[in-house]
Amino acid sequence: MRQLQQPGRTESQQGHVTVERYATQCPDQAHGYLEASYGRSGSVELELGRRDFHFDVAIARLGPVHLMDASVSSFCCAKNIGALVQVMLPVSGGTELKTKSAATGHIGSGKCAVLRPDEPTTEHASEGRALVLTVPLSNLVDVAEMSMDAQLSGAGADVVTTLDCRDPAAAGFSRSMFFASKEILHSGSMNLPANAIDSMARLLTENLANVIFRGSREWLSKHPASVGARVVSRAKDFIAGNAERPILIHELAASLGVSSRCLEINFHKAVGMSPKQWLFEVRLNRARQLLTRPVSAAAVSHVARDCGFADRRLFARKYKERFGELPSVTS
Repeated sequence: MRQLQQPGRTESQQGHVTVERYATQCPDQAHGYLEASYGRSGSVELELGRRDFHFDVAIARLGPVHLMDASVSSFCCAKNIGALVQVMLPVSGGTELKTKSAATGHIGSGKCAVLRPDEPTTEHASEGRALVLTVPLSNLVDVAEMSMDAQLSGAGADVVTTLDCRDPAAAGFSRSMFFASKEILHSGSMNLPANAIDSMARLLTENLANVIFRGSREWLSKHPASVGARVVSRAKDFIAGNAERPILIHELAASLGVSSRCLEINFHKAVGMSPKQWLFEVRLNRARQLLTRPVSAAAVSHVARDCGFADRRLFARKYKERFGELPSVTS
């Protein structure tokens, strides 16, 4: 981790992600940091002179998608995020929000606040922690319209202002937020390949697009079969891009924003096997391709490892069940 010139700010390269951490007890410094974060299209005014002020964030910039874990106290600001959509998922405490069009009110456990593009918002938090996802409106519109194969009318105004996590779709989105935060901001990004991180950024964008537009929510409620098909397609893409690393099915489901049972049921309907069986199929077929090239006996263990098998005996048994011969015979 290297110290930057700005006080309280550090960057660390965690695998393929740069995670920036910024902490200050000075409102002036926090104001400058927030203004720089929203770019030219946004603006922020932070109320100065507040006692016990604290601002502590970790942020990963995944292309246009920004994922943040923010802890604040005595925080009060007025902001306009420009052509962006921002979702705040409280982890502890809560925040009071008021927009130009309506008073959103207190957002605490079980709800997400959605800040709409180009809408002035006042935010006040006495103390709390939240996960924050910021995505350009244009990206979300593209994803929603592609899903529906139809055009959204008045996309910015069509964005909802709150999400109730008792709703299955919103609950799924919140699960994907918690999973991505754990994997990218805190524990796992050192071991994540670049394609896994890209997959998570795409999934966050898709899951958000499915829940924030009134038009797309109505369409999805009328086409439940398409939801299941999309879950399976996303799961296949994730497995294909990350088969070489350990994949736990409940974590895969969380990244997709669905329950493990939902993933299992839809997978069985679509391909006649469980996600775990599909994962083995992908790994074994990849190993078969590698072993048909000339390799030494010693290299068989490397092939097993490179295809996601930590246990060579398990690899040999599964390989023989699938292809009728040991991997050493193929090689």
